[in-house]
Amino acid sequence: MIFKKPISILFLKDVEEVSLTPFISYLKSMPHIRLSEISQLPAELDSYDIVITSNTRYPETTIDRLTRFVQGGGGWHMFVNLTEHPLPRLFGVQQDMIGPATELRILFKNAEHQLAARLPDAIYLQGRYQALNKTAEDTETILYADWQYSHL
Repeated sequence: MIFKKPISILFLKDVEEVSLTPFISYLKSMPHIRLSEISQLPAELDSYDIVITSNTRYPETTIDRLTRFVQGGGGWHMFVNLTEHPLPRLFGVQQDMIGPATELRILFKNAEHQLAARLPDAIYLQGRYQALNKTAEDTETILYADWQYSHL
């Protein structure tokens, strides 16, 4: 039997995000994950390992608290879903303009990356293209979308 360390995740739901329902169900199915779904950031985040948010425009006080949470060792995962709202500087990227609906090919920048060990070389998705542009030198690109199949 493989023992997995328990993980406590806070999913900050400000609206019902139907497209995330399968992901949330998947997280709930894992016995080592404790998932809390609430609509407002609690006063204390110490009991959580990861906070998941959408890219809603949060007040600066919320961004500051989540930034301190990450700087203290926590994780912050943000779902960016076709919006031009600026992302918090902490992420080291900003979205480009929303592009056309197309078939997207998702590839690893480095096929030898440890995350690529159990995943296919590329996957194909239907969607709209929206690039993320690096704004910080220490940001690492792991996956990218090749929407015109112009692999570089």
